[in-house]
Amino acid sequence: MDTKTNDIAQVAQRLVELCRTGQYDQAQQELYAEDAISIEGDGQKPDAVTRGKKNVNLE
Repeated sequence: MDTKTNDIAQVAQRLVELCRTGQYDQAQQELYAEDAISIEGDGQKPDAVTRGKKNVNLE
């Protein structure tokens, strides 16, 4: 397994661990990038796109 695939597998495993124990907020804090983007629905409404980890966590 190459390094990139191994990194993805580690992140996926950690996400599963946190979600299985109901630690959704911890998963966001730990695993989301600072420049995360959340798109609701089809993304066409003005408020459908949220940018930045801090703003995404407020949703």
